[in-house]
Amino acid sequence: MQSWMAGLVGSAEPVPVEVTRRDPERLLAWRAADNGSSARIAIEMAEKGFGTAVEITAEHWVEAPAIDTRLEQLLDELGSPERRPFTRV
Repeated sequence: MQSWMAGLVGSAEPVPVEVTRRDPERLLAWRAADNGSSARIAIEMAEKGFGTAVEITAEHWVEAPAIDTRLEQLLDELGSPERRPFTRV
């Protein structure tokens, strides 16, 4: 979570976070713990057919091209094979 927040705000170092909402197996939301930052990330999950629908929301007030690139990198990381859950056959 700290690494994702660092990517969102453009920091080379992990950014301390504070969990703002948590509903096990459904929702996890957090914000940058720095009082001067308004960055927030939320991940919502819901059953969908034979899988799980995942919605990621990220908010941070910076120039649009910078945030688009950071969000694309975060989504690429989340979609990488190393991040996919193990399924039994």
